[in-house]
Amino acid sequence: MQTHVTNAYLNQWSDKALQRRIDDGIRTFRMCQTDIRVVDASGRRVPGAEISLRQTRHQFLFGANCFLLGGYDDPGLNQRYEERYLQLFNAATVAMYWRELEREPGRPRYAADSERVWRRPPTDPVIDWCRRHDLCINGHTLVWDNPRWQVPTWLPKDDRAAVGRLIAKRIRELAARYGRVVQRWDVLNEKLNSFGHPPHHGDQGYPEDFDILAFREAQAALPPEATLMINDYMESWNPAYRGYHELIASLVDRGARIDAVGLQCHTFAREGMLEICRDGTRLRPTDLMGALDNYRDLARPIHVSEITIPQPTDDAAGEEAQAIVTRDMYRLWFSHPQVNSITWWNLSDGGAAPGEDSVLSGLIDRQHRPKQAFAALDRLINHDWKTTADRLIADGDGQVRLRAFKGDYEVRLRIAGREVVRQATLAADGVATITLP
Repeated sequence: MQTHVTNAYLNQWSDKALQRRIDDGIRTFRMCQTDIRVVDASGRRVPGAEISLRQTRHQFLFGANCFLLGGYDDPGLNQRYEERYLQLFNAATVAMYWRELEREPGRPRYAADSERVWRRPPTDPVIDWCRRHDLCINGHTLVWDNPRWQVPTWLPKDDRAAVGRLIAKRIRELAARYGRVVQRWDVLNEKLNSFGHPPHHGDQGYPEDFDILAFREAQAALPPEATLMINDYMESWNPAYRGYHELIASLVDRGARIDAVGLQCHTFAREGMLEICRDGTRLRPTDLMGALDNYRDLARPIHVSEITIPQPTDDAAGEEAQAIVTRDMYRLWFSHPQVNSITWWNLSDGGAAPGEDSVLSGLIDRQHRPKQAFAALDRLINHDWKTTADRLIADGDGQVRLRAFKGDYEVRLRIAGREVVRQATLAADGVATITLP
């Protein structure tokens, strides 16, 4: 079979120093050294207990957008979409684009019986589904000056003060409805398209300070535990680029509370993907790692917030190339201490936005069958990066020591013919105490 992944690509990613850093980073930052201690009801240690652990959830957030949840006419496709989604992900990005969420002023499409719009499902049933499956929810996006995807057609273009009031009203309404259930918010999206450049999107009637307005209103309206994020992509993975730092510093100086920084990573063209696979001139591992290192001075978590890694060709060789690049980039991102989440953008082929859907960029095909990239992530997320331990025997101090991936666990204890099941969270080096009844 023809292959698109050349030796030039493989040599960059097989570099021993790089692989050592990735392996060490995963072990150091994604795992913890834990003593599981068994005690009885009076607090006395219980030696000899047989302990088995099964990880049920990652601390790290693996997600995708769920823009096509319930979006197909075929119930079978909808069911398979949900099943594939939940097989990989513990987080979800929910579409809250103003243009389609509020197509008519004062009549937002929250309810399940709202008008159907492709890739923009009503928010209430999507939020409910995420909560039923204990997904960490990201609201995307509160403020963006993009006329194609965000700015409502009815918004006035000649009254900036009125637009500012409408932006504030929208933020307050979304906060009132979802503030207690949505954990993360993309408060400001893609400001770099115009920051320090001639306005890329044209004059949408937004006030000049719409960026700081977004954070000021979000901080006032959302609960203090909400994560307020900024999200962008321009030159994000160029280690020499400082424009994003400058934008964030400018906002912080003006009083913005920015809790986390989103970095997008989109390749929407076959040629761009071929450049990655062929000669390593785009998205080289040294650039990816170098960019993340440079963001350390922001002292904020990084969310790899939107990923498009397509097939370079619509055949088996293209599917293989997508899987190899996906595996390599996820390993690098997962290994870096600054990164807290990774979000694939479009789960299914044909599910991208118009203009971005000319390539096959899904993890599942149009019939929602898993592709090689899906299998690669399944191996990483559900096998390589999950801890299962069977029949460990507590020592004379009533404990066992192990290194485990951070997250939630089912702990099963057997002693003296009894079996007890407990839940535990392993999030840092230390002791986890399990108490017998």
